[in-house]
Amino acid sequence: MILCGCEDHHEVKYLFNSIDIYCFDNRAAHVINDHLVLVADSLRQKERNLNNKIPLSSGKILIQSEGAEIFYRDIWIQSIEKFPY
Repeated sequence: MILCGCEDHHEVKYLFNSIDIYCFDNRAAHVINDHLVLVADSLRQKERNLNNKIPLSSGKILIQSEGAEIFYRDIWIQSIEKFPY
């Protein structure tokens, strides 16, 4: 299940946004400039060479932009003890 807010919480052009992404078990939350904008629950991935779907609870981290130039700074990765949302 994915819940997504409709409001735009991005800063004006040429300013940096603060983006927090929380992942715990098979859930994720995206927070932009201190506003919760997306919650994903029951995340699953297709098991290699099988049609089974298994919980997505580990894997690689990918940060990307689709079709636009993007700059990153001050990226921190830290463990959390529980899902905050």
